[in-house]
Formats: sequence, structure tokens, C-alpha cells
Amino acid sequence: MTSAVACPYCGSPDTEFFSLFGQQLMTVQYYCRACRTPFERVRGRDVLRDAERHTRRRDGDPPGQ
Repeated sequence: MTSAVACPYCGSPDTEFFSLFGQQLMTVQYYCRACRTPFERVRGRDVLRDAERHTRRRDGDPPGQ
């Protein structure tokens, strides 16, 4: 499942939420599938939505439930 966050290195929208905690308390980690680069982003309201999707997919629950 792709995220709405574009990669800052290549601009691709094919990114995925990677971790709720980055190197700073106010950042989260994403991973770009196009250029295979992890990157951090300042937390926003969309972070919790991405984290929930990631957890459901990891636990085997269908998205949207």
C-alpha cells in the first residue's frame, strides 16, 4: 500500500510508512520503493492514519476495517 507522502529524493509517490519513531521525537520514517531510500518527515495528522494502515497490514487484517 502506498502512502500519500512523496519521496524528497526522487519525487515518487510510491512510498510506505516505515516507523512511527524517527531520530527526533517529531519525525517519522518512510521508505521509498522507487529509489529504495529511507527518509524522515515531520509528524502531521496523516502520520497516525499511515501508522494504523501499516499495523493492520503487518497483523494480517484487511485494510479499512
